[in-house]
Amino acid sequence: MLHNKNYKSGLTDSESRLNNYLKSGNSLRTAATVYTLPVVFHVVTNGGVIGAADNPSDANILATLKLLNDTWSKNRISYGGADLQIQFALAQRSLTCGSTNGINRVNGSVVQWESKSKCFSQSGGQ
Repeated sequence: MLHNKNYKSGLTDSESRLNNYLKSGNSLRTAATVYTLPVVFHVVTNGGVIGAADNPSDANILATLKLLNDTWSKNRISYGGADLQIQFALAQRSLTCGSTNGINRVNGSVVQWESKSKCFSQSGGQ
């Protein structure tokens, strides 16, 4: 087909018109709406201080949140795909409408874990 002069000319013309259209900014998509999804980071620790290996600092959590947002918005050249117009932000309101900073820290060494879990056996598998 590429040896057919009419086909090749039509293809070149179509590609040229498409490129001009995309460069003009007149595509059907206007200003994109970016949806913000509130998230809560749940940190279950062994009782270590904030900044310990099992209890990351707020700065580390914010860096993880930034990486998540960069990935979903294709904000770096190494991220393939498309900008999904989604961003994540630390929740500011709890489920009971109280205020929160979006980071929930629980000292797992003092929590009474239920031994008859329906999800996991004592061997740790499902």
